[in-house]
Amino acid sequence: MVSEKNELIKSVSTRYEQESIDFKKEKVEGDSVLLSVDSAPMYFHWMYHVLPRIDLLNQYEVDWSKINKIILPKNCSSKFHKDSLRQLKIPESKILKINKGDSFEFENLIIPSRTGKHIFLPNWIYGFLKTNFLKKEKKHHDKIYISREKTNTRNVNNEEEVFAFLKRKGFYRIYLEDHDVFAQADIFNSAKQIVCPHGSGLTNLVYCEAGTKVCEFFSPNYVLPLYWSISNDLNLEYSYLIGEGDRPPKGKDPHLGRENITVKMGELEKLIKFF
Repeated sequence: MVSEKNELIKSVSTRYEQESIDFKKEKVEGDSVLLSVDSAPMYFHWMYHVLPRIDLLNQYEVDWSKINKIILPKNCSSKFHKDSLRQLKIPESKILKINKGDSFEFENLIIPSRTGKHIFLPNWIYGFLKTNFLKKEKKHHDKIYISREKTNTRNVNNEEEVFAFLKRKGFYRIYLEDHDVFAQADIFNSAKQIVCPHGSGLTNLVYCEAGTKVCEFFSPNYVLPLYWSISNDLNLEYSYLIGEGDRPPKGKDPHLGRENITVKMGELEKLIKFF
């Protein structure tokens, strides 16, 4: 993001090393709004970093009828993107989807503040999401295992063994890809016990009742305290298991976020006893 003086606006830009930028720009007249953030299409970032900016703009009393363009990345086209924007009454006809490398010059661009810094989130976001997406239209299972079997990252290598054990304990397997954003909210609101490999599915912890028990699986090379932090904010009972494999040296983070997970069954059995 650069100013009319061709100066980088660091507070809302991802890359900081440029001193000045000179490129051909497509001009956009009138008032526009920037909703896009880093990794905006991903479910967690969409729900916690993009949509809450709409609430900020509403508090600012933006008149959406007078907005010319609403800026989002090109690949925000999944059903949950469309459903959530429709729920928040964002006019689809005004959305301008941009690709990496596209450049535009806006006559007036409204840029809402960032709504947190990754794992650090203000409490008002939780209320915003519950108010708009939790319908409580249907009761679901109180013990759920969230599967990533339909994804291509962070799969549980021994999922059938894991679920066979959990099924004996009364757990039901859920594929969140099969449910819209409102049904996902109801599923998590109904749950009293949740087991899940690390992933965007745990975005829905926001809809849980206080005291809900959560167990998150990690690979040894990718441990992120994001959902631990959210669980603390929401008074959930959080625990985690680190899968098989060598741990990295102390102070080193390989950050291998796509790595699959092999759950240690003995540790899982011990943990579930306390659920």
